[in-house]
Amino acid sequence: MQQVDNLWPEYLGNIEISAPVQILAKQAEYFNGMMQNVLVATVDSHIWESNAVWEGNAAYGGGKEIELAHELKIKMPSLGNYSLTVLRMRHNAIKPYPVYLYNAITGQETKKGIGGEEELVHALRNIFNSGELNQAISTLLAQVKFLAHGERA
Repeated sequence: MQQVDNLWPEYLGNIEISAPVQILAKQAEYFNGMMQNVLVATVDSHIWESNAVWEGNAAYGGGKEIELAHELKIKMPSLGNYSLTVLRMRHNAIKPYPVYLYNAITGQETKKGIGGEEELVHALRNIFNSGELNQAISTLLAQVKFLAHGERA
């Protein structure tokens, strides 16, 4: 057999990309600092199988697209880690954008994919600043305070 040289480029994997999950995880970190871990935000990730047929699989008879899915949850450690799902985000495993967001508080999903980091930050800001989410967090905090100290909000 003929000697085959390494065909991989030396710069392989050296492209700096902010993955959508990194942005979400950083927001969870900020939340935890603000809440002093009385309420704890977590990001859970898993593989999600889309009902959409991936065009690249057309030559092989089609197939479902595999995506990465991330959920931002707010947990109440003092109440057995009861969790409230705030949002779900999904995107192609090898293409970070477009991202599709589902606001679990309002039940709204983005119809059009979010095309980049700036758009994603804007969409997350809108969800995090919504009155519905503020109400939900205030309710969770009131329950934690009452159960811990018998305080009324």
